[in-house]
Amino acid sequence: VEVPRSLDSAEAVCMVSTYMTAYQALELVIGKERTLEGKKILVTGAIGPTGQALIQMAKRAGADQVYATAPSKLHRYVKSVLGAKALPMEPEDWLPEIEGKMDIVLDGVCQDGFESPQKALSPNGTLVCVGMTSVMNSESMGVFGAPMSARWTQTKASYFMSRTKYYDIWSSFANDPKKFKTDLEHVFGLLRKRDIKPHVAKRVCLSEVAESHVYLELGKSRGVIVCMPWRRHIPGTGVRAGKYGVDNDREK
Repeated sequence: VEVPRSLDSAEAVCMVSTYMTAYQALELVIGKERTLEGKKILVTGAIGPTGQALIQMAKRAGADQVYATAPSKLHRYVKSVLGAKALPMEPEDWLPEIEGKMDIVLDGVCQDGFESPQKALSPNGTLVCVGMTSVMNSESMGVFGAPMSARWTQTKASYFMSRTKYYDIWSSFANDPKKFKTDLEHVFGLLRKRDIKPHVAKRVCLSEVAESHVYLELGKSRGVIVCMPWRRHIPGTGVRAGKYGVDNDREK
């Protein structure tokens, strides 16, 4: 896919994984009417890049009742910047408020094996599982990569849970690369028109990648950290020099 030259490179790279996940996950539930108007939607883990992308895409599709889980200290950000109704992070705190009311739940956290998101669904609602950050961050890797519990949870969501769809971006590309290409071109078009706006938290050079991983693991990032490998850090200046000279483009 050719990336339009007018796009910011750091924002463009956010489209390939983060925004494609959001766009294609919503495609699974948006229906023939091509709108989410009047739908009640829950997004878990709203502060993560994918959570923010899901909220943006849902609101762009007409959703006006978007609920999002986030740490209490970031509820103001969820309301004022993302335009969603903030809920606590823990399922036992948010489920009583919305149980049985959500038309669509987009869960990328999987704090309790997708049990609470399922309970949040209305009788005709649909759960879309887009990740398992809680499982991946709390358990050690298995022999073949992901923790065994994560593999079982994915299998359960894919084949055994009712009213549930499981989205995996790598499977999407492998199963239908032509559609993936078409959708990615569409998402690039949305970015070019500024219908969507990714939050690039940091632009770092190669020497700062390890530090950035620590930053992510501590939960300090509200957006995407993008590695710009052609940049060179100039110690003590806060300035990065690139292929085309000194670059003062700082964090957004």
